[in-house]
Amino acid sequence: SVDELFDTCFKSIPGTVDEIKNHIKAVSNHSLPITFYELGTAISESQTIYNGNETPGATEKYQALNRHPKIQTLIKRFLDELKNAGVFTKYPGFYFSSMSRPSKYGSWGILEDMYQDTSKAPKYQAVQELSLIHI
Repeated sequence: SVDELFDTCFKSIPGTVDEIKNHIKAVSNHSLPITFYELGTAISESQTIYNGNETPGATEKYQALNRHPKIQTLIKRFLDELKNAGVFTKYPGFYFSSMSRPSKYGSWGILEDMYQDTSKAPKYQAVQELSLIHI
């Protein structure tokens, strides 16, 4: 269900933040610049990304999750955790992407098209709110 997907996503935040901190640590001794690209919700079926196969009904659930108002809380929690871990203190992050139609490969855009009502776009609302808070 969509609620189970959200539970999994929220539970994965600490591990994902730790993984990002480990990446930073791994390259910090090499004087390499670090940036985070594609900070958006990469919530889709893995096998679809890798080989184009999809489980019947899965795409619809992932798209429903990406349209659900709770996605706003998920995005904010994830980016807040990165900020609290000091990730954005030294390293810029870029949200991917501004607009994109959902497909079996994911719902990448904060808007689905340029005419979408932003008051009904929870990913857009989260990014807008955070851009005001985190600057």
